[in-house]
Amino acid sequence: MTLYGEPRVWLEQFPLGERVPFSFTHLGIEYPGEVVRAETWSARWGLPLNSEVYFRVVLLRQRRGGLEPVIQDPRSAVCLPAAGVYRRRSQLATEVSTTRETQAVYLAQQDTEAELIRQTLRRRLDELEDQLLGEDSVQYAEGQVITQGTMENDLSPQPANIFGGMDPNGWFSRLAGWLLAKAYPQLPLDLDGLRDSIGPESSGEFFAAFFRQPGCSPAVMEQLGLGLGLTGRADEDNSNRVFELIQKRISQCGETISWRELHRYLAHEIGLTGPLATMFLLIYLHGRRPDFAVELLTDHELALFDGRRLLTGLITPDLVPALGWDNRLSDWAVGIVFNKHSGEETAQATSWNDSLQHLAALSPRLGTADTADQIRAQESILLEDLGEWTQAVIRGRELVNNMEWTACQQDERFETLESLDRLSAIRGDDFPAVYDSIVGNYLDFRRWEADLATLRELAELAGSSEEISSALRFIRDARVSPVSHPELSVDRQGLLASLSLSGLAESRRRNLDVLMREVAGFKLRYLEAYRAHHESLSNQLPVYSRDLELAQLKLKALELLNTVVELGEPVGAGLADSMYHLGEGPSPCMVDQGDIQLDSSPWCGSCSLTLDYNLPTDGLARLIAATDMDLGAKNRQLSALLVEQILQGKQDERLDDLLKIVQASDLSALSNTMTAELVGFIQGIVS
Repeated sequence: MTLYGEPRVWLEQFPLGERVPFSFTHLGIEYPGEVVRAETWSARWGLPLNSEVYFRVVLLRQRRGGLEPVIQDPRSAVCLPAAGVYRRRSQLATEVSTTRETQAVYLAQQDTEAELIRQTLRRRLDELEDQLLGEDSVQYAEGQVITQGTMENDLSPQPANIFGGMDPNGWFSRLAGWLLAKAYPQLPLDLDGLRDSIGPESSGEFFAAFFRQPGCSPAVMEQLGLGLGLTGRADEDNSNRVFELIQKRISQCGETISWRELHRYLAHEIGLTGPLATMFLLIYLHGRRPDFAVELLTDHELALFDGRRLLTGLITPDLVPALGWDNRLSDWAVGIVFNKHSGEETAQATSWNDSLQHLAALSPRLGTADTADQIRAQESILLEDLGEWTQAVIRGRELVNNMEWTACQQDERFETLESLDRLSAIRGDDFPAVYDSIVGNYLDFRRWEADLATLRELAELAGSSEEISSALRFIRDARVSPVSHPELSVDRQGLLASLSLSGLAESRRRNLDVLMREVAGFKLRYLEAYRAHHESLSNQLPVYSRDLELAQLKLKALELLNTVVELGEPVGAGLADSMYHLGEGPSPCMVDQGDIQLDSSPWCGSCSLTLDYNLPTDGLARLIAATDMDLGAKNRQLSALLVEQILQGKQDERLDDLLKIVQASDLSALSNTMTAELVGFIQGIVS
């Protein structure tokens, strides 16, 4: 029997003698393992599992008499076929081999007869392979599955339950499930509600989302956060079961804590797998243990999330959010040590090269140094740059306080001042003191770099602060209606954004002169629109003032008539408030349109008219109409009463004149005539 006589599933998916990766999902986690088909037993298959292998299935083709394999890991299983001579399987294997050899002869032939032969051979080969797998299924179902402790007890899985059917993938899945369920009956996670299992890439995706790194998917937090017990930041969560296990394990380790032992404990003993264990340890380090740091091998290849190489061999808690995810991190991590900043007696002083990641952000001129002389030379550069930065912080604060800020820019102003406050706390007479002040004041390395970037932006803008303030003040005060001047309004909003600190930094990178030319162009367009608006309003103002005066007279007449009880219930409620909100309108401006200049402010120096102000002519028209309606009703009631008095024989010259006005329904004349004295006369007549 030759290997060529095996079913394709063995030849292609599980070649003899090779360790084939095989995964199985248990309690919501996808566990990587391996399947090995071998002729005979080898002691290496019984060694403890490590790295990213969480179960091992060894399928032996032959059963040696008295074989007692030593298995040192409960997650390993050795499958032995039943004892005996398998002549039928040998015959089938020989026929499979012969059929394949015959099939190869006809592969190159293209005639019809050859195609018929190939089809017949393919069908026969499929039948033979099914029969072979059936034989294998029977042999192993009647054989034995050996796991750790099988010789002492009978707790191994029943072969008949494992090797049912003719799908080897099903066999290995059932056996992997049994091994994992025995090793990890429960996990310190709640993953029952997950739609998909947590795979090898899930930890990196969640890590990036947890620390809100650019390009991450926020949906990962929603999908996994609750199940992992990490719905918020680590320092806000006091009930994470994995963190409790980590803390308990650390407390048992004393002063010497091995990252690798702690990682193996979480990954293999608890069952989190390597990527999840790395992720939990990093988040725990960042949020719970600011006094710890992780030592790395000198040849590590870790990088920051933006691709820059990590310069240090020490991962401090503040560096964790800035790390780019790498599944190899635990291969490079050596131990966990106390930061010097923690104040612990066992803490190690941070070397120059391990401080370089933080110090180089402040002073990009710095590089690695190995000798005392090199370190002193580098340290002098650091202290020189630190002195310049200290002065830059002072100038930056003056610039921020002197700039004109819009209401919507106040948050940015406060954030900038907070950045400068944090930077002002960075000081020291040597590099360890400077490094300690950075690590002690910044919980997130990204914030340290962001604050320094803000300071650089302020330093670049300091020389143009007066020009910027003048432009911002004009644009801020230039009130533009998006209804009457939509394009000008959009331009104004864009310039306000460009004149914010972040916008100015971008403009500085492009060219500040370009931004100032845009501001100048806006001023020209604004001046043209303002002059036209000023002239239009000046022309409308006389008519508005006349109508407003008439409306006031009518409203006064209505209020007087409302005092006459015989004319019915008072009307016109709310009209006085409407009149008050209309206002008197602007005073007439004597400045000619062509003489208006807007150099320093966006309004006329004489009348202070703004571009977004319009006379409330529509509101005045509605007020006049409402007043006329109510005054007309009172007019008709008064007319009826006056006629009644005349019919009763009363004689008075004012009565005749008033009746003529009332009967003419001339409300303007009525409002001009109506006085308190006349109202007293009316009351005397009708009472």
